[in-house]
Parts: sequence; structure tokens; C-alpha cells
Amino acid sequence: YIRSFAGAPILVQGEVVAFLTLDKAEPNFYKEEHVGLLTVFSNFVGIAIQNARYLESATKKVEEAETLRKASSLVASELELEQVLKEILVQLEKVMAYDSASIFLATQDGLKVMAGRYLPNNNAIVGHTLPIEDKLFEEISESKTALILEDAQQDPRFLGFGNTGYIRGWMGLPMYLRGQIIGYLSLDNRNVGAYTIESANLIQSFANEAAIAIENARLFRQVQTLAITDPLTSVFNRRYFFEIGAREFRRSIRHNHPLSLLLIDIDHFKMFNDRYGHLAGDEVLKRIGKECQKFLRETDIFARFGGEEFVLLLPETTAKDATIIAERVLKIISDIRIEVAGELVSVSVSIGVSERELDTSDINELFEYADKALYKAKQQGRGKVMMWEPRNPINS
Repeated sequence: YIRSFAGAPILVQGEVVAFLTLDKAEPNFYKEEHVGLLTVFSNFVGIAIQNARYLESATKKVEEAETLRKASSLVASELELEQVLKEILVQLEKVMAYDSASIFLATQDGLKVMAGRYLPNNNAIVGHTLPIEDKLFEEISESKTALILEDAQQDPRFLGFGNTGYIRGWMGLPMYLRGQIIGYLSLDNRNVGAYTIESANLIQSFANEAAIAIENARLFRQVQTLAITDPLTSVFNRRYFFEIGAREFRRSIRHNHPLSLLLIDIDHFKMFNDRYGHLAGDEVLKRIGKECQKFLRETDIFARFGGEEFVLLLPETTAKDATIIAERVLKIISDIRIEVAGELVSVSVSIGVSERELDTSDINELFEYADKALYKAKQQGRGKVMMWEPRNPINS
């Protein structure tokens, strides 16, 4: 039906982005004045499109900024390192879509995969350490900026360990803390060309916030460790022993399982310090802590009680088995040799053993039983293991 036609380009910043056309069934309908009016109107349309684009861009930036703020806030709210790493990857997906993602942290051996999400074999990949000279991360480290791969499968730098043949678009970003790279974020996508410079700029802000959260979690862990650790021997301290010991005591009652305690005291330690000096005495304490920890189970709780005394709590252990362990501790400590002014010196210990009885009220009473057994060991010449004789054993 069209007999007459008029058209004008719609320009945005000098670029043709569309056309505005008019059709008429009558022949020779459009004149030069129509063209002038159409041109003016198309210019207005171009301005409207440009403004709409500005608004869309501004709205997107505001939404991105708000998403980034919320994501960073949620990540920063966690203090346990494992949970922080997990939350980083959860919140990262809200900021930028991915098919899988990983967090790498720098270690002495290389870059260790500390966390992963949606990985095809998470257990095999998390904990894996990349060689320190990994090409991709080496390039990121040198350029100090994000690296984007259009198609990872076509890039020889991409190692692709862990069944990662699905990865096409890839982006790696450094995580900065006080100007130093502490690790990297990597995003994987099944689509070629999934990530852009704009993507990298957005995620870099998130990566830097994530680095702060990781550092805070590490500091929190250090503070926690200091709070429960004896600074000289690096074993648990007295306060933490009673805290966790009370928990083990309740568990022992709940499941009706045996629970034994060893109280270890260095014989004549004051005389040792007077003769060889307190530095030598400190070295003895450190060596005892180090050597005893080598043979303990993960469930055993070993602590410095104070001065020259150590305490060892043995869950799921009867007094009979605890006595065997005590004899081993006795030998381990007696075999320790400390060099003082060219002389090799050693110490002996006395050990009291106790087991929870049916009427034992709490961890403090269990400790008192062991203390009485220890006193008996000292009375009988020291360097011995003595067991508290239970009045009301749970295994009777």
C-alpha cells in the first residue's frame, strides 16, 4: 500500500542508532517541509534515547553499588575464616554471575585453593596448590590488574586442572590488602566472552573488600589462639583446659563413656632452675610441650596447668589405658636432653592418673583425684605413675 516514504536517521552523539520512517498510501505526499520537520523530530528522539541510556546506566550503577555494598557488608560480618571464604563466594554470585568460582591464597608452597563453589569436584580441587609460577596468576601479579580470557580452552596459559573443560569465559582478579596481593579470585563461565573490563572493575572493588574480611578473620583467629594458648609452650592454657574439659566431662556422662586425666609435675623443678637457670627451665617446658604433642590423639586435650605442671585429658579412655599412656609420657620426658653450658641435662616427672567415677561431680573433682594420686607418687620417691583408686568406678 505504500506509495510515499520519508525517513530520517536518529543520532546519538553523532552515531546512527536507529531510523524514523513515515509511510503514506498517497503518491508524492511528502515534501521538503516534511523532511525538515521529520529531521527536527528525529533529533528530539535521539536526545530522548541518549537521556534514557544515561538514566539506565546511572540506575545500573546505583544498583551495582548497592549490591556491592550489601555483599561486602555480609562478607565483613563473618569472623571465622572458613565461613568468610564461603560467604565471599556466595555474595560474589550476587554481584556477578558465574558457573563456578574459587579463592586462591598465597602460601609458602604456592597458591592454595582455599574455597570453591559449583566446582565439578570440590573435594579434589579445594586444598590443591598451584605452582608458584602459574602463568595466569603470575601475569595478574605483574600487571596488578584483572586478567580476562575470552575462551580459556583456547589459551595455553590456562592449566584447567580438576575437570574444568566446561570453562570458556574466565576472569582472575588480585585481592589487595594495604597495597599487597594476598590472593586471587577466579570466576568461570560456560560462555565465551562472558566477562568484560566493566565486569572486572566492579568485581575488583568486591575483591578488595573480601581481602579485608579475610585479614580480619585471620586476626580474629590469632586472637582466639592467643587466648587459649600458653605463650611459652604453645599448648593449651589452664583457662581453656577447664572450659573444654567441662564440655568433655558432660559428654562423658551423657554417653556413659570413660574419661581419664593425667596430672604431670616436673620433679624438683625449682632446684633445676636454681642450678641451671630459668632459661634452661623454660627450654625444658617447651620441649615437654613439643614432644608430648607428637603422640597425642586429636581428641586428647593437653595443657600447661601452671608453673611446672601439665595436664592431659583423655576422652574415651579408662584409667588402665591412661596409666599405659602415662608411662609413655614418663619415658618421653625422661629421654629429653637439654644442653646447658656444654652439659646435657634432663628432668623426671611424677604423674597422677584418675578416671571419672559414677559420683564424680565435675572436671574439678576429677582433677582433684589426679592431684591426690600425684601427691602419692611424690611421696613414694617421684619419677613414678600412680593411679587414683576409684571408690565407685563406672565400669564396675
